[in-house]
Amino acid sequence: SVIVFNARHGNTKRFPSNVVSKVMSAQTVTVRRRSANYRPSLWDHQYLHNIYAKEVEAVEKAKLLKEEVRKTLTDQGSIEKLEMIDVLQRLGISYHYKHEIHNILKKIHDNRGETEREPKDLHATALEFFLLRQHGFDVSHGYYILPHYYTVTTYSLINDHVTNQVNTTLLLTLLKVKPEYSKKIYATILSNIKGLLSLYEASYLSMDSEFKLKEARAYANERLNEFVEENNKAICGKDETYMLEMVKRVLEKPYHLSLRRFEARWYIDVYPKKHDMDPLLLELATLDFNMVQAYHQEELKLISSTGLMKQLDFVRDRITESYFWSIGIFYEPEFKYYRKILTKIAILIAIMDDIYDIY
Repeated sequence: SVIVFNARHGNTKRFPSNVVSKVMSAQTVTVRRRSANYRPSLWDHQYLHNIYAKEVEAVEKAKLLKEEVRKTLTDQGSIEKLEMIDVLQRLGISYHYKHEIHNILKKIHDNRGETEREPKDLHATALEFFLLRQHGFDVSHGYYILPHYYTVTTYSLINDHVTNQVNTTLLLTLLKVKPEYSKKIYATILSNIKGLLSLYEASYLSMDSEFKLKEARAYANERLNEFVEENNKAICGKDETYMLEMVKRVLEKPYHLSLRRFEARWYIDVYPKKHDMDPLLLELATLDFNMVQAYHQEELKLISSTGLMKQLDFVRDRITESYFWSIGIFYEPEFKYYRKILTKIAILIAIMDDIYDIY
């Protein structure tokens, strides 16, 4: 019964309550819910529970390889260091050398303008700009890209053979004083597909106000597509095949817009085709990819072992997809806690969406 206090007369009265009877009767009513006919998950979580990784031996071998690669990285020249950093990133193992990479790039950034710049071609200049800006250093596209870009797009008549080295200061002088001399430089840059590829990649790190860098992207895109069309059906050498695959990949999905684990898996297969590939880097990348994948599988096994989706049979089973979303943000083993939290958030969002839509 329900007790009601009468403030006017100062007494209380009891009224019979039918709340209990209503609740009891409601239990006998079968509520029919809608069904969205969601398909079952494509992933067999039982497979994850049967995975056994031989980690001890792999970890010890990886330690030795990492130290050898670290020694190689510190012994390289400036241009070679930049190219090696780029390869380390594409192979997915650059996170082992965060401090070394930061120190190398900081030294390059701090030394700008103090001494006369070394003669660099378009590839070296664009790659330096790309890596510096990617790692948060404040660099101007006018200092790096524009001198090369203006030379490429201004002069189109080429007849003579030239050296492969381009001096940025000389370029600015030629553009203002003797433009006929820059025809030779233009021939080198136009034939340098590697340089155009680096320019195209660097253009995706442009700011909103850097319109010339966006123009450079359009120009490089056009030249690279011409290269693909001309060489697609040709019988190429080993290095040409590598460059052709790189151009196709970058045109389809630039590195800045790619998922790092997808890119690493793809590049591990392509890197051996490069004529100057380093077997040490390839061995470490292959071993590291398998080890990190085993860590991810172990994490996913723990998340999927809750059995939550079996209790909520009206919602989509998207545990694996939610976990993969977190890997796209940070895949490094040390970020295990953040991946776990992000995966749970994504799963809860999917469950709440299905509850409101279906249940």
